[in-house]
Amino acid sequence: MRLAIGKTYDTSDISVQLEGPKILIHCHTIEPTDKRGNYRKHEYKTELLVPDVVDDETIVAYLTEDGQLIVEGKYQPWAWKEIKRKRQIEQQENKPSSTPILATTSPPSSINSDLISTRKDGGRFTYKDRLKYIAEFFQSLS
Repeated sequence: MRLAIGKTYDTSDISVQLEGPKILIHCHTIEPTDKRGNYRKHEYKTELLVPDVVDDETIVAYLTEDGQLIVEGKYQPWAWKEIKRKRQIEQQENKPSSTPILATTSPPSSINSDLISTRKDGGRFTYKDRLKYIAEFFQSLS
């Protein structure tokens, strides 16, 4: 998460605390404006919600030279497994099939005509369509 807090604050002016599922950020500085003791006060407060997939113990915050406060954390180990699984499924769904599962032309007489696609998109099926078709096929056998 990036927060544009500006170049007014130094790292000693910033407090980042984790309280339960929230990160509390408080920036506070006092800047003298003249020799008579006048000053200008700058303050910034905000709260960030920590997602369940982030490991609380890995959260770090740092300030960039251009005034961006960056708060980061690593994913929980279980979240990485889930992310990898979802990516694999997406890759399988998006991978073009070199040969369609079902033909769209007239079948030879030895092939069961019930299995022929009547789809107008060339007979290509998505991964979900394939799983649905396979499930229906096995249900019809029982």
